[in-house]
Amino acid sequence: RAPLCTYFDSDAAVLAGSLRDAFSRVRPQQEQRRPRRPVGAIVPHGAVVECGAVTAAAYAAMLGGWDPSARRPLCVALLGTNHRPAARSRQACLSSAAAWRTPLGPVRTHSQLRDALLQHFPVDDAAHACEHSIENQLPYLQYAVAARGGDPYRSLRVLPILVESAGDLAEARSAVHALASALRAASRDEDVLVVGTTDYTHAGPAYYERPEYYETQLGMSVTEYVRLKDGPVLHAIESGDPEALFESGQFTSAPGSPGYALGSWCSLNFQL
Repeated sequence: RAPLCTYFDSDAAVLAGSLRDAFSRVRPQQEQRRPRRPVGAIVPHGAVVECGAVTAAAYAAMLGGWDPSARRPLCVALLGTNHRPAARSRQACLSSAAAWRTPLGPVRTHSQLRDALLQHFPVDDAAHACEHSIENQLPYLQYAVAARGGDPYRSLRVLPILVESAGDLAEARSAVHALASALRAASRDEDVLVVGTTDYTHAGPAYYERPEYYETQLGMSVTEYVRLKDGPVLHAIESGDPEALFESGQFTSAPGSPGYALGSWCSLNFQL
């Protein structure tokens, strides 16, 4: 799958420099080895220059205890938000590509895991071709793996899953169960990580949602408006409640309605 390079530079040297800067801003306590390494994270998928440090901190924490010399490959399930209604599949879709390219080189996909999930999710390469949410995670993974002495091509495989809001919670549970079962099987021989990538309310002069009503009628700032919209989602994440996360995510104004992506991530972490 060819890269879009919409939110990161197409020049490998420039991109590597941006990532180096992002990872250099990660605090030592965010990267230190922990008694139990995090197996999942929710990360943004904006431009490297805008949210690089936040995203880098998540990958530094997840890969902090990963040892490439142990010869256990790294498998990362990437659940990305589908932003484009015209390209949306029914619920979630897989990619048939053998690898996804970035300016830093190709990243192999996990064909065995994909094949195991074909009875649950369709393949939709057209949807994946125009979506940036999963692609934007790959340079971070490549950089983090290389920084730890691993070979990003040999040591890393990804499972890209483009996610849209499920029709109901039962449908989401069924999809999560299928994915969690496949990842549990893979974890016998590989280090498995689950990454949900989403964004939250887009409000302010630069975005399509401008909270003029709240500003003029209620005297509420953009920051206060965003907290009002996204507060229930953040609370559900902190509480570790998949059902609350699923429900609250339906009422944010983030593109792609992140409730299912976040709910899937949260549920997977409890089932792995």
